[in-house]
Amino acid sequence: MGARKGMKIKVNPKNIDTSEKYLYRARTTEIKVSSSRSIMTPIRAVTNSEMRAKQNIPTEIPIDAEIGNITIKLTSKRTHNVASFINKNSAYNTIKRKALYQLLSMQYSLFTYVLLQPTKEAIQFLHKTNQIEEFSRLQSILQAEDLNLDVITIPWLELPPQQFIRLHKRYVTQFPDKEIIPFIDPKNERYLPEILTYLSKNENTDTVNIVGILYRPCSTHRISYDRIWKTFYDKDIGIILTDVSRTLLRDLSSNVSGVHYSEFFIGDILSSFVGIRAPLDSEGEENSKEPIEHQLKFFRKEALDVLPLFDLKKVNPHWIDKIISEIGEKSIRTALENYKEAENSKDKKDKKVILYSISKLHEFKESRQEFKISQKYIKQTDSIDYIKEKEALREIFLRQTKL
Repeated sequence: MGARKGMKIKVNPKNIDTSEKYLYRARTTEIKVSSSRSIMTPIRAVTNSEMRAKQNIPTEIPIDAEIGNITIKLTSKRTHNVASFINKNSAYNTIKRKALYQLLSMQYSLFTYVLLQPTKEAIQFLHKTNQIEEFSRLQSILQAEDLNLDVITIPWLELPPQQFIRLHKRYVTQFPDKEIIPFIDPKNERYLPEILTYLSKNENTDTVNIVGILYRPCSTHRISYDRIWKTFYDKDIGIILTDVSRTLLRDLSSNVSGVHYSEFFIGDILSSFVGIRAPLDSEGEENSKEPIEHQLKFFRKEALDVLPLFDLKKVNPHWIDKIISEIGEKSIRTALENYKEAENSKDKKDKKVILYSISKLHEFKESRQEFKISQKYIKQTDSIDYIKEKEALREIFLRQTKL
C-alpha cells in the first residue's frame, strides 16, 4: 500500500499563478506516483475522519479519492497515549490495527500515507523522558514493516535543525526504496529557515520529493508560510498541508472553507482537520451545548464557505434537496428532515453522529470536485477569475491589494 512499487514519486510544477495586484498565489503540479499514473494538484486528500464518517451513514455512498491521509495523533492523555505506544504491546497493536483498517478503506487511492503525529504535550513528554529516539524508531518500523508502506512519514518532533537533518538522513539510509516525507511546523520560526534550506537543497536527489506541513492559522503565521512558499514554489518538491481548519472563522472573520482558501495560499495536497477521537471531531463541535442548527454546518461549493444550518436555511430553503442531490443518496432525507431530534431524542448522540457524518461526507465529495475546477483556472493563470466567482474568496482576496 502507498504510492508505487519500485519507483520514487516525481513532482513537476506546471503552472505558477501569482498576482501583482492581489495577494493570492497558487500553482499546479503533476505528482507521478507510478510509471503510468499521476495526480494533478491542487487536490484534496481524504482523511481517516472522513472515511469514518462514510461508515457511520447506513448507506453505500462511494468515495473517490486519489490521495488518502491517515493521521493518528498520539497524546499525553489516555487516548492514544504516546508512552503506552512505546512501552506496551497492546497499545502499539491498537494503533497498528487502526491504521490497517483505514488503509483497507483507502485501498483504491493512488497514494496513501500514515502520519503518527504526537501532540505538543506528547512531544514535550518524549523530550523530557529522552524517548524521541525510541518513538522515532518504533513509528518507522510500524510503517515500513508492520504496515508494509511504500511511503514513510517523519512526524514533527520539535528537533533542532541538526537533529532533524540527522533523523531524515537516517530514514533515507534505512529505507532507500521508500518515499520519505518529513513534516515541519510553521510555528517553530527558530528552526524553520535552516530546515527549509536543507530540504530545498535535496531537490532532485530522490531523498526529498514531498514535504508535509502541519497547518497553523494563516493570519498568525504569515512569515513562516511566506518562507515556505519562497523556498518551494518553483521546486520539484510537493507540499502537503495537513490538518487544516474546516473554516477560517477565527483567522479571517469569514466562514470560508479552510482548504479552499489555503489552495491560494500554500499547498498542493490539502486535507482537513482530524481530531483525536474521530469520527466527529469537527474541532470540538460535537461537545458544544449550542442548538443543533448552530453546530451542524454544510459546505457550499458556489461560495466556498461552510455555513451553520441556521444560516444555510435562510439563504436556501431547499437545502435538503440540494444536499441529497449533491451526495446522490435519497436515504439520508429522513435524518436531514428530522435534524432537531439530535437535540431532544433518547438516541440524540447517535442521530448527531449521523448528521455530522452526512455533513463531512457531503463536503468531501463536493470539495474534491471543486478542486478539479480550480485546477483549470490555475493552469491558465486565471485564478483571479475563479476567485471572483466564489463569494467567500472574493471577500478576502479582492478587498486586499499589494502596498
